[in-house]
Amino acid sequence: EFTALIRTEIFKFLRPLAARSYGAALDSMEAEGADQGAEKWSPESLAAAAEPYFAAHDRLRFDPDARNGRHTQVTRSEDGAQWKISQVLVDPESQNDWHVEFSVDLARAREDGRPTLRLLGLGHIAP
Repeated sequence: EFTALIRTEIFKFLRPLAARSYGAALDSMEAEGADQGAEKWSPESLAAAAEPYFAAHDRLRFDPDARNGRHTQVTRSEDGAQWKISQVLVDPESQNDWHVEFSVDLARAREDGRPTLRLLGLGHIAP
């Protein structure tokens, strides 16, 4: 059930990303969720990360296959305090060679009653 909530939050981010509405994509996360290390993600930095994807692929898919849970990978931290989530960006050619990564602080999620995603990065999946 918690993973389903996380996936809902991921797609709240991906839909505006697909429309290249980078500010709206970042707005889908709380300000704390948009951290990029010591810096915050900006619409410009997100555009810089995403534009190579759009240069290689026309668009993102959101059909049932693209929303399938097999495209979401969760890795639990050793201390159990965080989850790292990798969401494959499903493209029209089904190359599926890009992903977006988030983290979720589990203690905060319990406090808030919902997951807050923190954007870690967007990029090509290394072979």
